[in-house]
Amino acid sequence: MKTNLNYETEEQKELQKLLVIILIVVIVIGLVYGLSKMLMNGEVEERTFAPGVVNSEAIVVGTILNRPETEYFVICYDSKGQKMDALLNYGNNYSSTKSGAIKVYYLDLSNNLNKNYYVQNESNPKAKSVKEMKIKDGTIIRVKRNEVREYIEGLDEIGKRLNA
Repeated sequence: MKTNLNYETEEQKELQKLLVIILIVVIVIGLVYGLSKMLMNGEVEERTFAPGVVNSEAIVVGTILNRPETEYFVICYDSKGQKMDALLNYGNNYSSTKSGAIKVYYLDLSNNLNKNYYVQNESNPKAKSVKEMKIKDGTIIRVKRNEVREYIEGLDEIGKRLNA
């Protein structure tokens, strides 16, 4: 009679343990993947992403006097304020209905880059540089050749100017 004696070394035991651990990890990953696929029902595949768009009509105070056009309007509003809708409507209406309309830019005073120039009480209509600017909500500025030429405050006055 022959007896077959199997001796396992420590390395063989460690290798078996490693293979069992790898097999368990692969099974768990497979289960998680299958479960998430089943729960999502293909939602991820249906999503589409649009490329980002830069709004060239929105500016900050730092660029108010150096736009590429010779002459343009800057409508200044607080996006958290009550005048925003009316001001945006004035600007859009002016741009779309006036023949020979000059370019209109929009400046949101509640933007962090503009907050140092946003005032509630006393504005500075005679500002010659960006550093001197103090702008109220509901203001339109006409810039010509990098200088402030008109500074109009108040919805009624802006409506008259843009509809003239």
